[in-house]
Amino acid sequence: MDKAQLDQLLAQQHNNQQEIVDVDEPVIKLVIFSLVEHHFAVLGSSIKEVLQGNETVFFVPGMPTSVEGVINIRGDIESVITL
Repeated sequence: MDKAQLDQLLAQQHNNQQEIVDVDEPVIKLVIFSLVEHHFAVLGSSIKEVLQGNETVFFVPGMPTSVEGVINIRGDIESVITL
């Protein structure tokens, strides 16, 4: 595809675009991820940070099975949950 064809396609795309209308609708931010071919979404407001997974997790006795343990993130102790 040469530059003239690309310019023509971009001009057509620009002409086909509809006007964007601002609508006052509530916005919900989600963190979407997949585990073993299943998709999940969690409210973004309940997520503090997503980590790479190479941090050391420390076991805490007596915690529910959904709590993997705790980690040290820049001096703050944070809970790690199991999904």
